[in-house]
Amino acid sequence: MSARLPQPNRLDHGGIINRDRPVTFTFDRRVYQGFEGDSLASALLANGVKLFGRSFKYHRPRGILGAGPEEPNALVEVDRGPADRDPNHRATMLEIYEGLETFSQNHIGPLNMDLMEVNDLFSRFLPAGFYYKTFFFGGLQAWYRLYEPIIRRAAGLGRPPLAADPHHYDKIYTHADTLVVGGGIAGLTTALSLAKAGQSVVVCEERDRMGGSALWQGETFNGETGAAYIAHMCREIEAAGGRLLPRTTVFGVYDAGTFGAVERCHDHLTKADRAPHTARMKYHRIQAKAVVYATGAIERSVGFNGNDRPGVMLASAGHTFLGKYGVRVGERVSLFTTHDGGYGTAAAFSAAGAEVTVLDARTDAADVSIDGVRVIKGVYAGQAHGRMGVRRVDYDGASSGSLDADALLVAGGWNPAVHLTSHTTDRRQSKPVYDAELLAFVPPELVDQEAAAGSVTGAMSTADCLATAQAAGKKLGGKKIELPTVDQALPVSKPMEMWAVPGAGDAAFLDMQNDATVKDVKLAAQEGFKSVEHMKRYTTLGMATDQGKTANVTGLALLAAATGRDIAQVGTTTFRPPYTPIPIGVLAGHHRQRDYAPFRYSPVHAWAEDNGATFMEAGLWMRPAYYTAPGDKDWLDSAVRETRATRGSLGITDVSTLGKIDIQGPDAAEFLNRLYTNGWKTLPVGKARYGLMLREDGLVFDDGTTSRLGENHYYMTTTTAHAAAVMTHMEFMHQSAWPDLAVAFASVTDQWGALALAGPNARACLAKLFPEVDVSNDGLPFMGVIETQWQGYTARLFRISFSGELAYEVAVPADIFDAFWQAALQAGAEWKITPYGLEALNIMRIEKGHVTGAELDGRVSMDDVGLGKMVSSKKDFVGRAMSEREAFSDPDRAKMVGLVAAKPGDKIIGGGIVFDSAEGPFDYTTMLGYVTSVAQYSPLKDRAIALAFIKNAADWHGKTLYVVSHVHGKSIMEVRAESPHFYDPNNEKVMA
Repeated sequence: MSARLPQPNRLDHGGIINRDRPVTFTFDRRVYQGFEGDSLASALLANGVKLFGRSFKYHRPRGILGAGPEEPNALVEVDRGPADRDPNHRATMLEIYEGLETFSQNHIGPLNMDLMEVNDLFSRFLPAGFYYKTFFFGGLQAWYRLYEPIIRRAAGLGRPPLAADPHHYDKIYTHADTLVVGGGIAGLTTALSLAKAGQSVVVCEERDRMGGSALWQGETFNGETGAAYIAHMCREIEAAGGRLLPRTTVFGVYDAGTFGAVERCHDHLTKADRAPHTARMKYHRIQAKAVVYATGAIERSVGFNGNDRPGVMLASAGHTFLGKYGVRVGERVSLFTTHDGGYGTAAAFSAAGAEVTVLDARTDAADVSIDGVRVIKGVYAGQAHGRMGVRRVDYDGASSGSLDADALLVAGGWNPAVHLTSHTTDRRQSKPVYDAELLAFVPPELVDQEAAAGSVTGAMSTADCLATAQAAGKKLGGKKIELPTVDQALPVSKPMEMWAVPGAGDAAFLDMQNDATVKDVKLAAQEGFKSVEHMKRYTTLGMATDQGKTANVTGLALLAAATGRDIAQVGTTTFRPPYTPIPIGVLAGHHRQRDYAPFRYSPVHAWAEDNGATFMEAGLWMRPAYYTAPGDKDWLDSAVRETRATRGSLGITDVSTLGKIDIQGPDAAEFLNRLYTNGWKTLPVGKARYGLMLREDGLVFDDGTTSRLGENHYYMTTTTAHAAAVMTHMEFMHQSAWPDLAVAFASVTDQWGALALAGPNARACLAKLFPEVDVSNDGLPFMGVIETQWQGYTARLFRISFSGELAYEVAVPADIFDAFWQAALQAGAEWKITPYGLEALNIMRIEKGHVTGAELDGRVSMDDVGLGKMVSSKKDFVGRAMSEREAFSDPDRAKMVGLVAAKPGDKIIGGGIVFDSAEGPFDYTTMLGYVTSVAQYSPLKDRAIALAFIKNAADWHGKTLYVVSHVHGKSIMEVRAESPHFYDPNNEKVMA
């Protein structure tokens, strides 16, 4: 054994830590030492530290209460560097490593002199729900300027990191016949039974190693120590094909056998020990045919005065620190118990050299004789004294007195960890069931694919837990295995019902983190909050980061008593994922920053970069917004120049980003007929048609053109932003609504590059590119389609216009699109062909009155955008029934209109609200509508124009309106309403 480190509370022997590997770490910049295998909590306790943090509301001193994920008090910040700071780690679950730097939280000034502790002096004025009854003086202005800033500064526990998370995370999809949640002896026994039956089994255990309390609590199994027996079981499970995942928390249960789990991969390692480029954590999405809940039980405290003081902890926690880590949390230990289980802890502490006094609340408790242990029956802890640590314990009951003590352990009974069994309503009810004999909630009746094992079932002894494990294995088709003989078994019994001691006052705490007290629950009941959910929110009981794991059941029992009901009638609050807090980053995995929504680039993106393009995001794509040329002063100059060049001669733009879907099959026409509002069966081969899709609620979903390339072959285009959504919509409708249709479709957006030629010389340019194709008005009329060849590759010519000019779109395979683009530029050189971007396209489409996603925002109907005539009366389609709702034909419903600035140089603000008066009031009672799209300069109108939706749109044509932007300081802009079709309303240019 190595030389002992200076740790006053560390025993010379015992525990399952590695005493040959000392570890140096810091807490609040002070250097401490522990051993490999220590948690931060155990290492600090070994060094004599009792004060770990401060409570949320009153800032009372807080020490360790539990030894695992239930710990509400000891939340610390881990500092791994300037850009790597993590708040709210539980010290009981944080494994120490060389160089670990940690800090306490939620205090102003030093931890032991928190200035915010002044709140405790005024605690009588800050009872449950005080914030609902305060902060009225001064009205809203006082709230905004005084109360809210103070509350926000006081809120929170740890400091949120300001820099981006420097770590990366992995996401893994795991499939198994059975998932076992919990790697204690019960979970491992069930897993072994199932694995030996040939099932694929995954065992998740949130602690750093399998085995749970069997590793250290002193019981033996067939003569072997717990550690040896557990190691033997783990080898057998893995040999049978089972998979063991320590440091893995199952945080949520979802429908259809889906489970979420997070594996902590290197939070326990130094940077030097971490393999390069490995994930900090892994998110396992587990799909399992069956599940075994072996989640254990959580000990609960009892409400008495001063039960929150540092040095007061659960008996199971004290036993864990003693047996697992070799840390004796006190030399003079008082143990307050309501059942026989407390005596096992008392015996362990006595054997470790502590002076132990048991305060047994039961008058009829069996006589127990343990060397060195004094037992006082029929008494309870009435008051714990000591501000920064327990110094004395007063007891009352059948007798009364005081005990000198530096630790007070509380054994108030056990609450099975039923949280995960309550996460889903899939196939059964989710609420746990109250067991009046156990004084605890147990899992509801489980379905065939579920089983529970261990103390989560209410079993208290190790032998009983093993029996439930064997039964769980049998239920799920496991192989029968021989259970071990448990020697030196710890004493167990059902607890006496005692949720709070008589006379528990203001300082009898239930929720240690949120400072919810026994008195708060009684006050909530007195003020009418009799529903458990209402009481929870009024008192904040169970709303802390531990979600009331040690406090909730006690609070429910006290609410039941205060309202004259049984605990079963009160019920429980709703348990929701996650079981314990998890980093958001682990859910995102690699899908963050640009990997979350990676940019997509057109095949001619590099050419655009080299030719002065400035890009903007369009959906997931980067598209040229405008091309800067010599003499352009700003983006508007560039966009106007491109617009004039296109309308005056010839423009070219890249439309490769439009969604493209290839549709084939004998039922392709019928499929389109059901998706679109207009008819498709009569569309001739070689023609395109504009189509409008609705959502099931009758509002516009997307628009685009679809061309018939063959009898059973169609080529659909969608808007850039909605391409993926349209594809998903089509897949859903085909798979769920019309699986009988013989049709197949695939996204071909990446397979085809496409450009648009627009302007009076577009036909001449196209003829130079395809000299063997008749592209005259007769050969390729408006909405006509020709499939031909360009240098041996397929090319598709479409007579389609979005600009309002004579225009064509040409699609060729993406591999050759760059070469085709260059050829188009050469062919159009004699007409001074001009590339144009989205800003120029926006000007032209607004002038023409064409809609985009700015108008089709999910709130408009067909009639709102003037497309009601596209509805076929001869067929059904998605959204038809809902589109006929009365609200859609309301004459006051806002419809699309054009707006023109009153004077050249005036600007119209996008998103502005439209009113009929410049005098106001400018609010929702007088608003007519809102602006959707703006062209800040239209060469056609020599001023700004816009599209908007206003009530009774047609009645306002030719009249003056006012656009007001509250975001821009209520600047008032005078406009004139017109038809939205400013340019070529009779389509003479498009049809030329």
